[in-house]
Amino acid sequence: MIQVKQIAGRAGRRGSRFPEGLTTTLHLEDLKYLIECLKKPFDEVKKVGLFPFFEQVELFAGQLPNATFSELLEKFGANCRLDGSYFLCNHSNIKKIANMLEKVSGLSLEDRFNFCFAPVNIRDPKAMYHLSRFASSYGQSLPVNIAMGMPKCSARNDSELLDLETRHQVLSTYMWLSNHFEKGTFPYFQKAEAMAAGVAELLGESLTKACWKPESRTVGKPRVHKDTDNNRERWGKSLPEQQEKLAA
Repeated sequence: MIQVKQIAGRAGRRGSRFPEGLTTTLHLEDLKYLIECLKKPFDEVKKVGLFPFFEQVELFAGQLPNATFSELLEKFGANCRLDGSYFLCNHSNIKKIANMLEKVSGLSLEDRFNFCFAPVNIRDPKAMYHLSRFASSYGQSLPVNIAMGMPKCSARNDSELLDLETRHQVLSTYMWLSNHFEKGTFPYFQKAEAMAAGVAELLGESLTKACWKPESRTVGKPRVHKDTDNNRERWGKSLPEQQEKLAA
């Protein structure tokens, strides 16, 4: 229910030419469930999630000079003490990025901390590959390039639609990193911003003109509604190899 409210609440809030946002479902039979979720009141918040600032992680790292960043997070979680009003936020996504970046040299502890908080879908090998590439260039003190071409048309099937989504996410990640690292290290912010706007437009066109049948990823499986409150021009020469490594 919380996730439904969160997604519905984003409708029309950013980058839309429409004055109001509307929420609906792909399948008519799901609309009743959406309405039920939106009618339900929010649960009372009994605990608040916390996660350490970099300065706290840095102090902790001083006690474990040989630990990797992933190991630091693991040990910090095992040793921190919180009262009943708080809990330590789930950091499994951060640990997965930290593990991926262990082989990247030239990064300080603070660099790793910042890269691990970049907005990236850890289940998307292409997005993870680009994050690794960004970190590698940064670690070598090179200006970080976008190194990704622009699609020439809107999506014609599910795969192309997912490709557009990934491209938009990679560009968003680049812009986020540009805002969190020293000026000049990610020098193509404006280009990334323009490309992201172009990809967003193609995504809109794709959804407006979509006439293909969704790929049968869930054929034969009933949809189950669950409530959860827990929280070269294309992709680069070495992408297949990177995908295989990241998927493992």
